[in-house]
Amino acid sequence: MCREPRTYLARGPRVRVLRVKPFSRKPDSHKSKIVKEKLMLHFPPECTVIPPRIPACIVGLGPGGFIGPTAHGPNLLASNMFDIRWAGTEPNTDFHVNVAKNLRLPQENVSSDLAALFRRMVLQSQAKDVSLPPIVDICTPTHLHAAQIKLAVESGVRHIMTDKPAVGEIAEIHQVREVLKQTGAKLWVTFNHRYNFVVAWLRAYVAKHPKRIASIDAGFLQDWLIKEVHFRQADWRTAHKYCALLDILTHAADLASYVAGAPITSVEGARVEASRWAEFFDAGYGRLMFGNNIGGSAQCSQSSKGHADDIYVCVTETDGRRLMWRMEWNPDALFVSQTPDIENRSMFSQRLRGHSSFFAEALGDEKLATELAQQYGKNPPGHIQGWVTLWYFLFLGIAGAYCRDLQLPCIPFLPKAMQIEPPTFEDAGVQATACVHAYAKSAENGGKRVTLAEVLSA
Repeated sequence: MCREPRTYLARGPRVRVLRVKPFSRKPDSHKSKIVKEKLMLHFPPECTVIPPRIPACIVGLGPGGFIGPTAHGPNLLASNMFDIRWAGTEPNTDFHVNVAKNLRLPQENVSSDLAALFRRMVLQSQAKDVSLPPIVDICTPTHLHAAQIKLAVESGVRHIMTDKPAVGEIAEIHQVREVLKQTGAKLWVTFNHRYNFVVAWLRAYVAKHPKRIASIDAGFLQDWLIKEVHFRQADWRTAHKYCALLDILTHAADLASYVAGAPITSVEGARVEASRWAEFFDAGYGRLMFGNNIGGSAQCSQSSKGHADDIYVCVTETDGRRLMWRMEWNPDALFVSQTPDIENRSMFSQRLRGHSSFFAEALGDEKLATELAQQYGKNPPGHIQGWVTLWYFLFLGIAGAYCRDLQLPCIPFLPKAMQIEPPTFEDAGVQATACVHAYAKSAENGGKRVTLAEVLSA
């Protein structure tokens, strides 16, 4: 039986922006200037109706978790577009008291009873206690997602995001699809590794020069399952037979599909490997075919010595040149080489964003290269960005999609970072889960070709 992970938000003062409407005070008001200076990080001066921060409920907090306190919570707040107003905590603990203190929330807005919490949240929205409709952010184990998404939607919530993968089973895809179709609710999935200049540039390069592309290959290598682990966050990951396939192959497959600019249509030649110490898969490999007839592959391993968080995507051209983004090597650089050995870093030259004319010249479109650099330009050129920055851009993209869905007045003035299209359940969410099951089916049948369509129809 999978146990729900416990997560908590780190102690420390929460930075708050004064809740004053822009331009609502006289120009010489000190408080008004503070607010405008904060918000001008995102919106241009001509935008006179800047939306208030989006009221958010983060679900899955408890004493010993990971993704909520390290990625979701901090970057929701860092984007300056979300305001955490409610929190769902782990059942059968008293940690709701600690969470309420750390988030500076009324105790009644923090609960392990999600049904009651969602009802309260929707009632507060209807009573205009919050100025915008709430969004729910689900950071719980994958096996809980489908039921919690359904509960939120049936409670009246119309905007949801969930950690990846959105669901683990094919039957859950159909359940979530149905409830979204019936209500028109929006569900975004947090595939965050798409969000930096180099990955966006690779996607543009493939679209611009499709005849040059021989393959698009992605991988995600980690080492935390080399030996048996006992920390609580591992419980729900290792409880499912498809462990690494759900946890990190989904990231590699999504990244390959994103750079290809087309959905994955089939998997073949798949292999999966069981852990040395338990009956679950901790490694996998398979060849992919994309909807634009470009081929590639995706692999994963959680037992690769020396790889802490090594996700990459490599575009191989017909002349053998390789263009690679690799987060563990430098997440703000493109690596270029003719070598077939993508593990040999000494054979690759590094092209830093903003430090080379390579990007405009190779793309053949200086204007587009410049726009992409501006869109992902949180750090000055040449200063590398990390994993948390990718989350930052993801949440800005979700905030932009939320504003467009509600047709807010700020839409014509959305900054470039908020015009990024975030992954939806219907594309990234469905594809990731179907891809995992296609790998398993292909491996079970000697590597035979399996289409995602047949997996979804099973």
